[in-house]
Amino acid sequence: MPKPHADDLATAAVLVLAAMPGPAGTAAIKALLPEPLRDATEAQIGAALRAHPLCVSVARGLYAYLPRALDGSRTYLPGPLPAGRGIVVLPDEALVLLWPEGLRRAKSAQLAAQVRLPDGRQVPWRPERVSATFALSPEPISGRAGFWLTCVDAAARRFAIEPCPPPAPELEALREQRWRELAASLMRPLQPYAPDLLARKLLGAGAYREDPPCATMADLAARPPFDRKYAVTYRPDLTAVMWRLFRHRSSMLPEPFTLPSPFARGTIYRLQVRLGRWQADLTVEAGQTLEDLHLLLQEVLDWDRDHLYAFYLSGRRFDQLTEVACPMAGDALPTTDQVTFGHFDPAPGHRFLYLFDFGDEWRFEITVTGRAPTSDLAGEPLCSAVSGPPPRQYG
Repeated sequence: MPKPHADDLATAAVLVLAAMPGPAGTAAIKALLPEPLRDATEAQIGAALRAHPLCVSVARGLYAYLPRALDGSRTYLPGPLPAGRGIVVLPDEALVLLWPEGLRRAKSAQLAAQVRLPDGRQVPWRPERVSATFALSPEPISGRAGFWLTCVDAAARRFAIEPCPPPAPELEALREQRWRELAASLMRPLQPYAPDLLARKLLGAGAYREDPPCATMADLAARPPFDRKYAVTYRPDLTAVMWRLFRHRSSMLPEPFTLPSPFARGTIYRLQVRLGRWQADLTVEAGQTLEDLHLLLQEVLDWDRDHLYAFYLSGRRFDQLTEVACPMAGDALPTTDQVTFGHFDPAPGHRFLYLFDFGDEWRFEITVTGRAPTSDLAGEPLCSAVSGPPPRQYG
């Protein structure tokens, strides 16, 4: 039996997917292919769909045809919109909504989206790299909480802009949680995703069809369990506590740093610290700092304290998002003398990393082995047991 022609398979698979009411699996698509093409494997069908600019994988073996998925979808635009003809910087998900084939292809074809403004006028909106140009009214268009950009008809490239009323806080929290859960289900942990690729996946999966959050993807992807600098990464090791401590590091706009209030008080934490075969059992109190822990370890080891050091609350070495550096390290906030155990309140089983001396890189793995609600410590962390040969700092 000759192999199916690649071009015929790609065309047929896309046509079948475009006729589906929603995302479909490769097995369902294969069953509807013309008879001569049904000998194609599901892997071949998936590869053909992934190569098409208007198809996107929304899960393993599950694909969506974007023009069909976009109808009725809407994304949030921060306001106000400027007056006159000018440049409006769009969030990644709005760019994909307007030009799902990609900005490069849209620009080469000079595809203009027709957008209906709140006053009823229709204006063209053309792609320009990471922004769009369109003619507005003589006065800025303001919205109480920004605007919705809604896809009215993807095939005809018709859209609408309308003011977005501010939702109740509990409703917005529910919307954002739903967005986070869906995004996490579409991403592989610790794999970076280009923002436009994640936006395509989310739009294809229907994340923006019913009650999308009144926040941009850039804002949502900068909160645990995600982090974003140049790409979006799903990080199961990040917690809401870490977001509260380090949110100023994820923001594109600088904000004054203020250390939040501790989460826990009057609590003790039992720690197990390991470096090779050496192990120490420690007890710290919620009000004690990471600097206190550093000083205790240096005292137990009888080392010279003449090197820089840092703690990584995710347990990942050089993880800048969760790094708590020593006070001498520069202007990276917060520092070890500011962050108490009550600030990040680690649960039993949580692991984090203490790195001492960035030249020799002594890596101490710290595991929280217990947590109790009361404390009889006298303000200093305690070392209850040490085992194994002690590491020598020099020599």
